[in-house]
Amino acid sequence: MRLDETVPMESKILQPVSGAHRMELYPYIRTVDMLSSNSYIIS
Repeated sequence: MRLDETVPMESKILQPVSGAHRMELYPYIRTVDMLSSNSYIIS
């Protein structure tokens, strides 16, 4: 995969970060509402 390609994120699934060594992202993407925002855990 090239670094300039985009891959859709899936919520609540640990995913590797493209181009980074040993880094993973855990997106917690919620439905749209006025009281919250999306969260991301990078490990």
